Amino acid sequence: MRIAFTICSNNYLALAKTLADSYHEHNPGAEFVICLVDKKSDQVDYAQFKDTEVIAIEDIRIPDFGDLADKYNIVELNTAVKPFFIEYLFKRDASVSAVVYLDPDIYVLGSFSEVDRELGSHTLMVTPHISQPYPLDDKVLPERTFLNYGIYNLGFIAVNRCAEADKFLSWWQERLRRFCYIDFADACFTDQIWINYAPLFFKDVKVSFHQGINAAYWNLEDRKITGDSQKMVNGLYPFVFIHISGFDPYRPEQISVVQTRIDIKQRRDLVPIYAEYARKVLANNYEGFKKIPCVYVARHREFKRRTAKQQIGSSLKNKMLYWAYKITPGVVFKTYKAINRELKYYNDL
Repeated sequence: MRIAFTICSNNYLALAKTLADSYHEHNPGAEFVICLVDKKSDQVDYAQFKDTEVIAIEDIRIPDFGDLADKYNIVELNTAVKPFFIEYLFKRDASVSAVVYLDPDIYVLGSFSEVDRELGSHTLMVTPHISQPYPLDDKVLPERTFLNYGIYNLGFIAVNRCAEADKFLSWWQERLRRFCYIDFADACFTDQIWINYAPLFFKDVKVSFHQGINAAYWNLEDRKITGDSQKMVNGLYPFVFIHISGFDPYRPEQISVVQTRIDIKQRRDLVPIYAEYARKVLANNYEGFKKIPCVYVARHREFKRRTAKQQIGSSLKNKMLYWAYKITPGVVFKTYKAINRELKYYNDL
Protein backbone atom coordinates (compact mmCIF):
# COMPACT_ATOMS: atom_id res chain seq x y z
CA MET A 1 0.00 0.00 0.00
CA ARG A 2 1.20 3.49 -0.87
CA ILE A 3 0.69 6.34 1.59
CA ALA A 4 1.27 10.01 0.79
CA PHE A 5 1.84 12.88 3.18
CA THR A 6 2.75 16.52 3.45
CA ILE A 7 4.35 18.65 6.16
CA CYS A 8 3.20 22.10 7.25
CA SER A 9 2.31 24.33 10.18
CA ASN A 10 -1.20 25.61 10.93
CA ASN A 11 -0.68 28.72 8.80
CA TYR A 12 -0.24 26.55 5.67
CA LEU A 13 -3.29 24.35 6.17
CA ALA A 14 -5.26 25.98 3.32
CA LEU A 15 -2.60 24.76 0.91
CA ALA A 16 -2.35 21.35 2.59
CA LYS A 17 -6.13 20.89 2.37
CA THR A 18 -6.14 21.85 -1.31
CA LEU A 19 -3.40 19.28 -1.91
CA ALA A 20 -5.17 16.57 0.09
CA ASP A 21 -8.51 17.19 -1.65
CA SER A 22 -6.90 17.04 -5.09
CA TYR A 23 -5.01 13.87 -4.17
CA HIS A 24 -8.21 12.13 -3.01
CA GLU A 25 -10.10 13.31 -6.10
CA HIS A 26 -7.66 11.60 -8.46
CA ASN A 27 -6.70 8.71 -6.16
CA PRO A 28 -9.93 7.58 -4.49
CA GLY A 29 -9.43 5.39 -1.44
CA ALA A 30 -5.75 6.27 -1.12
CA GLU A 31 -4.44 7.32 2.29
CA PHE A 32 -3.14 10.84 2.90
CA VAL A 33 -1.62 12.31 6.06
CA ILE A 34 -0.70 15.83 7.16
CA CYS A 35 2.30 16.04 9.46
CA LEU A 36 1.63 19.17 11.51
CA VAL A 37 4.84 20.90 12.61
CA ASP A 38 2.92 22.86 15.18
CA LYS A 39 0.62 22.21 18.10
CA LYS A 40 -3.03 21.64 17.29
CA SER A 41 -4.89 24.92 17.62
CA ASP A 42 -8.29 25.69 19.14
CA GLN A 43 -8.82 27.92 16.09
CA VAL A 44 -8.86 24.92 13.73
CA ASP A 45 -11.54 22.27 13.26
CA TYR A 46 -9.35 19.41 12.09
CA ALA A 47 -12.43 17.33 11.26
CA GLN A 48 -12.76 19.41 8.07
CA PHE A 49 -9.84 17.45 6.59
CA LYS A 50 -12.01 14.64 5.31
CA ASP A 51 -10.26 11.31 4.70
CA THR A 52 -7.02 12.97 5.83
CA GLU A 53 -5.29 12.26 9.12
CA VAL A 54 -3.57 15.20 10.86
CA ILE A 55 -0.70 14.16 13.14
CA ALA A 56 1.12 16.70 15.32
CA ILE A 57 4.88 16.30 15.10
CA GLU A 58 5.27 15.98 18.89
CA ASP A 59 3.11 12.83 18.76
CA ILE A 60 5.67 10.84 16.76
CA ARG A 61 8.31 11.41 19.47
CA ILE A 62 11.43 12.28 17.49
CA PRO A 63 14.37 11.90 19.90
CA ASP A 64 15.69 15.31 20.98
CA PHE A 65 13.07 17.11 18.90
CA GLY A 66 13.36 20.10 21.24
CA ASP A 67 16.91 20.70 20.05
CA LEU A 68 15.70 20.86 16.44
CA ALA A 69 12.82 23.17 17.36
CA ASP A 70 15.20 25.49 19.18
CA LYS A 71 17.89 25.90 16.56
CA TYR A 72 15.96 25.73 13.27
CA ASN A 73 13.66 28.38 11.80
CA ILE A 74 10.26 27.22 10.60
CA VAL A 75 11.34 26.35 7.04
CA GLU A 76 14.38 24.46 8.30
CA LEU A 77 12.32 22.63 10.94
CA ASN A 78 9.57 21.60 8.52
CA THR A 79 12.18 20.07 6.24
CA ALA A 80 14.34 18.54 8.98
CA VAL A 81 11.55 16.23 10.19
CA LYS A 82 10.89 14.70 6.76
CA PRO A 83 12.95 11.48 7.02
CA PHE A 84 11.74 10.95 10.60
CA PHE A 85 8.10 11.07 9.49
CA ILE A 86 8.75 8.73 6.56
CA GLU A 87 10.28 6.25 9.00
CA TYR A 88 7.32 6.71 11.36
CA LEU A 89 4.79 5.89 8.61
CA PHE A 90 6.66 2.70 7.75
CA LYS A 91 6.95 1.60 11.37
CA ARG A 92 3.37 2.20 12.42
CA ASP A 93 1.83 0.10 9.62
CA ALA A 94 3.55 -2.97 8.20
CA SER A 95 1.21 -2.94 5.17
CA VAL A 96 2.73 0.33 3.88
CA SER A 97 5.04 -0.58 1.01
CA ALA A 98 5.87 2.94 -0.21
CA VAL A 99 5.76 6.45 1.25
CA VAL A 100 5.41 9.53 -0.97
CA TYR A 101 6.14 13.03 0.29
CA LEU A 102 4.55 16.08 -1.38
CA ASP A 103 5.09 19.74 -0.51
CA PRO A 104 1.86 21.46 0.64
CA ASP A 105 1.92 23.79 -2.40
CA ILE A 106 1.42 20.89 -4.82
CA TYR A 107 -1.78 20.38 -6.81
CA VAL A 108 -2.67 16.90 -8.04
CA LEU A 109 -4.08 16.54 -11.55
CA GLY A 110 -3.90 12.82 -12.18
CA SER A 111 -3.50 9.29 -10.86
CA PHE A 112 -0.42 8.34 -8.85
CA SER A 113 -0.31 5.05 -10.73
CA GLU A 114 2.29 6.91 -12.83
CA VAL A 115 4.38 7.48 -9.69
CA ASP A 116 3.97 3.82 -8.73
CA ARG A 117 5.23 2.73 -12.16
CA GLU A 118 8.19 5.09 -12.08
CA LEU A 119 9.17 4.06 -8.55
CA GLY A 120 8.73 0.34 -9.26
CA SER A 121 11.09 -1.62 -7.03
CA HIS A 122 13.69 1.16 -6.75
CA THR A 123 14.93 2.20 -3.31
CA LEU A 124 13.69 5.74 -3.76
CA MET A 125 12.78 8.20 -6.50
CA VAL A 126 13.56 11.89 -6.94
CA THR A 127 13.12 14.43 -9.73
CA PRO A 128 15.68 17.01 -10.89
CA HIS A 129 14.82 20.69 -10.87
CA ILE A 130 15.82 20.95 -14.53
CA SER A 131 16.84 18.40 -17.14
CA GLN A 132 18.09 20.66 -19.90
CA PRO A 133 20.23 23.83 -19.93
CA TYR A 134 18.80 27.31 -19.50
CA PRO A 135 19.93 30.02 -21.92
CA LEU A 136 22.62 32.27 -20.47
CA ASP A 137 20.27 35.26 -20.26
CA ASP A 138 19.38 37.87 -17.65
CA LYS A 139 16.12 36.28 -16.52
CA VAL A 140 15.57 35.60 -12.85
CA LEU A 141 16.30 32.01 -11.91
CA PRO A 142 19.56 31.32 -13.73
CA GLU A 143 20.90 27.81 -14.22
CA ARG A 144 23.48 28.21 -11.44
CA THR A 145 20.65 28.62 -8.89
CA PHE A 146 20.49 24.87 -8.43
CA LEU A 147 24.15 24.64 -7.50
CA ASN A 148 23.04 26.33 -4.27
CA TYR A 149 19.59 24.81 -3.82
CA GLY A 150 20.34 21.27 -4.97
CA ILE A 151 20.07 19.27 -8.18
CA TYR A 152 16.86 17.54 -7.05
CA ASN A 153 13.66 19.15 -5.82
CA LEU A 154 12.59 17.71 -2.48
CA GLY A 155 9.03 18.94 -2.82
CA PHE A 156 8.63 15.33 -3.90
CA ILE A 157 10.30 12.10 -2.89
CA ALA A 158 9.03 8.52 -2.98
CA VAL A 159 10.60 5.79 -0.84
CA ASN A 160 10.03 2.02 -0.96
CA ARG A 161 10.17 -0.21 2.11
CA CYS A 162 13.52 -2.01 1.89
CA ALA A 163 16.80 -2.41 3.77
CA GLU A 164 18.59 0.10 1.52
CA ALA A 165 15.88 2.68 2.22
CA ASP A 166 16.42 2.14 5.96
CA LYS A 167 20.11 2.98 5.48
CA PHE A 168 19.20 6.04 3.44
CA LEU A 169 16.72 7.35 6.03
CA SER A 170 19.20 6.83 8.87
CA TRP A 171 21.93 8.69 6.94
CA TRP A 172 19.55 11.53 6.04
CA GLN A 173 18.31 11.88 9.63
CA GLU A 174 21.87 12.15 10.97
CA ARG A 175 22.70 14.96 8.55
CA LEU A 176 19.49 16.89 9.18
CA ARG A 177 19.94 16.79 12.93
CA ARG A 178 23.04 18.95 12.50
CA PHE A 179 22.96 20.56 9.08
CA CYS A 180 19.45 21.48 7.93
CA TYR A 181 20.18 25.20 7.93
CA ILE A 182 19.73 27.62 5.07
CA ASP A 183 23.32 28.79 4.81
CA PHE A 184 24.79 28.85 1.31
CA ALA A 185 28.20 29.93 2.64
CA ASP A 186 28.36 26.67 4.60
CA ALA A 187 27.03 24.58 1.68
CA CYS A 188 23.69 24.04 3.47
CA PHE A 189 20.17 24.25 2.11
CA THR A 190 17.61 22.44 4.27
CA ASP A 191 17.05 18.72 3.60
CA GLN A 192 17.32 19.23 -0.14
CA ILE A 193 21.03 19.77 -0.76
CA TRP A 194 21.92 16.43 0.87
CA ILE A 195 20.01 14.47 -1.77
CA ASN A 196 22.70 15.41 -4.30
CA TYR A 197 24.59 12.50 -2.72
CA ALA A 198 21.74 9.96 -2.73
CA PRO A 199 22.40 8.40 -6.18
CA LEU A 200 26.10 8.11 -5.25
CA PHE A 201 25.79 6.69 -1.74
CA PHE A 202 22.80 4.35 -2.09
CA LYS A 203 21.82 1.57 -4.44
CA ASP A 204 19.04 1.75 -7.00
CA VAL A 205 18.04 5.40 -6.66
CA LYS A 206 15.68 6.38 -9.47
CA VAL A 207 16.07 9.83 -11.00
CA SER A 208 12.78 10.29 -12.83
CA PHE A 209 12.50 12.39 -15.98
CA HIS A 210 8.74 11.85 -16.24
CA GLN A 211 7.56 15.32 -17.33
CA GLY A 212 4.16 14.98 -15.68
CA ILE A 213 5.67 14.49 -12.22
CA ASN A 214 6.73 17.57 -10.23
CA ALA A 215 6.27 20.11 -13.01
CA ALA A 216 7.00 23.61 -11.69
CA TYR A 217 8.09 27.09 -12.71
CA TRP A 218 11.71 25.94 -12.88
CA ASN A 219 10.95 23.36 -15.61
CA LEU A 220 7.69 24.45 -17.24
CA GLU A 221 9.47 26.22 -20.09
CA ASP A 222 9.87 22.92 -21.90
CA ARG A 223 6.54 21.35 -20.81
CA LYS A 224 3.39 22.15 -22.77
CA ILE A 225 0.03 21.07 -21.35
CA THR A 226 -2.85 19.69 -23.43
CA GLY A 227 -6.18 18.00 -22.70
CA ASP A 228 -9.09 18.59 -20.36
CA SER A 229 -10.13 15.75 -18.04
CA GLN A 230 -6.89 13.89 -18.76
CA LYS A 231 -4.15 16.44 -19.10
CA MET A 232 -0.95 15.48 -20.90
CA VAL A 233 2.52 17.01 -20.93
CA ASN A 234 4.09 17.37 -24.37
CA GLY A 235 1.54 14.86 -25.64
CA LEU A 236 3.50 11.99 -24.06
CA TYR A 237 3.22 12.06 -20.27
CA PRO A 238 0.04 12.01 -18.16
CA PHE A 239 0.05 15.12 -15.97
CA VAL A 240 0.19 13.82 -12.39
CA PHE A 241 0.92 16.94 -10.32
CA ILE A 242 2.19 20.49 -10.52
CA HIS A 243 4.31 22.17 -7.84
CA ILE A 244 2.93 25.69 -7.44
CA SER A 245 5.83 27.16 -5.50
CA GLY A 246 6.22 30.86 -4.64
CA PHE A 247 2.60 31.55 -5.65
CA ASP A 248 0.28 34.30 -4.44
CA PRO A 249 -3.37 33.18 -4.84
CA TYR A 250 -4.42 36.84 -5.11
CA ARG A 251 -2.23 37.17 -8.21
CA PRO A 252 -2.90 34.04 -10.28
CA GLU A 253 -1.61 35.80 -13.39
CA GLN A 254 1.90 35.51 -11.92
CA ILE A 255 3.26 31.97 -11.84
CA SER A 256 5.74 32.73 -9.07
CA VAL A 257 7.04 35.82 -7.33
CA VAL A 258 10.63 34.56 -7.58
CA GLN A 259 11.08 34.07 -11.33
CA THR A 260 10.77 35.90 -14.65
CA ARG A 261 11.41 33.00 -17.03
CA ILE A 262 7.74 32.28 -17.73
CA ASP A 263 5.06 34.85 -18.58
CA ILE A 264 1.69 33.23 -18.04
CA LYS A 265 0.20 35.54 -20.67
CA GLN A 266 2.24 33.59 -23.19
CA ARG A 267 1.19 30.24 -21.71
CA ARG A 268 -2.54 29.90 -22.12
CA ASP A 269 -2.22 26.20 -21.25
CA LEU A 270 -1.28 27.15 -17.68
CA VAL A 271 -3.88 29.87 -17.03
CA PRO A 272 -6.82 27.60 -16.08
CA ILE A 273 -4.66 25.44 -13.80
CA TYR A 274 -3.31 28.37 -11.80
CA ALA A 275 -6.69 30.13 -11.70
CA GLU A 276 -8.45 26.98 -10.44
CA TYR A 277 -5.77 26.40 -7.83
CA ALA A 278 -6.01 30.00 -6.58
CA ARG A 279 -9.81 29.71 -6.22
CA LYS A 280 -9.55 26.50 -4.21
CA VAL A 281 -6.82 27.75 -1.90
CA LEU A 282 -8.79 30.92 -1.11
CA ALA A 283 -11.96 28.88 -0.57
CA ASN A 284 -10.10 26.71 1.94
CA ASN A 285 -9.83 29.59 4.43
CA TYR A 286 -6.47 30.87 3.25
CA GLU A 287 -6.90 34.17 5.10
CA GLY A 288 -7.92 32.51 8.34
CA PHE A 289 -5.18 29.89 8.45
CA LYS A 290 -2.31 32.17 7.54
CA LYS A 291 -2.98 34.31 10.64
CA ILE A 292 -2.42 31.43 13.07
CA PRO A 293 1.06 31.78 14.58
CA CYS A 294 3.24 28.67 14.75
CA VAL A 295 4.36 27.82 18.28
CA TYR A 296 7.78 26.78 17.03
CA VAL A 297 8.44 30.19 15.49
CA ALA A 298 8.09 31.75 18.94
CA ARG A 299 10.23 29.01 20.46
CA HIS A 300 13.03 29.52 17.92
CA ARG A 301 12.89 33.30 18.38
CA GLU A 302 13.17 32.92 22.16
CA PHE A 303 16.09 30.51 21.75
CA LYS A 304 17.93 32.99 19.51
CA ARG A 305 17.23 35.84 21.92
CA ARG A 306 18.43 33.84 24.92
CA THR A 307 21.54 32.58 23.13
CA ALA A 308 22.43 36.05 21.83
CA LYS A 309 21.92 37.53 25.30
CA GLN A 310 24.25 34.93 26.84
CA GLN A 311 26.90 35.49 24.20
CA ILE A 312 26.74 39.28 24.44
CA GLY A 313 26.59 39.19 28.22
CA SER A 314 29.61 36.90 28.45
CA SER A 315 31.60 38.99 26.00
CA LEU A 316 30.79 42.27 27.73
CA LYS A 317 31.47 40.82 31.14
CA ASN A 318 34.97 39.87 30.02
CA LYS A 319 35.53 43.36 28.65
CA MET A 320 34.25 44.90 31.87
CA LEU A 321 36.64 42.85 33.99
CA TYR A 322 39.52 43.83 31.73
CA TRP A 323 38.78 47.56 32.02
CA ALA A 324 38.13 47.28 35.77
CA TYR A 325 41.64 45.95 36.12
CA LYS A 326 43.24 48.42 33.72
CA ILE A 327 41.63 51.79 34.30
CA THR A 328 39.62 53.98 36.65
CA PRO A 329 36.27 53.17 38.32
CA GLY A 330 34.63 55.97 36.35
CA VAL A 331 35.31 54.21 33.07
CA VAL A 332 34.20 50.95 34.64
CA PHE A 333 30.88 52.60 35.51
CA LYS A 334 30.45 53.67 31.86
CA THR A 335 31.16 50.07 30.85
CA TYR A 336 28.40 48.90 33.16
CA LYS A 337 25.99 51.30 31.48
CA ALA A 338 27.03 49.96 28.07
CA ILE A 339 26.41 46.42 29.28
CA ASN A 340 22.95 47.35 30.51
CA ARG A 341 22.10 48.96 27.19
CA GLU A 342 23.20 45.87 25.28
CA LEU A 343 21.35 43.47 27.57
CA LYS A 344 18.19 45.58 27.43
CA TYR A 345 18.33 45.43 23.63
CA TYR A 346 18.47 41.63 23.64
CA ASN A 347 15.81 41.39 26.33
CA ASP A 348 13.52 43.38 24.04
CA LEU A 349 14.02 41.08 21.04
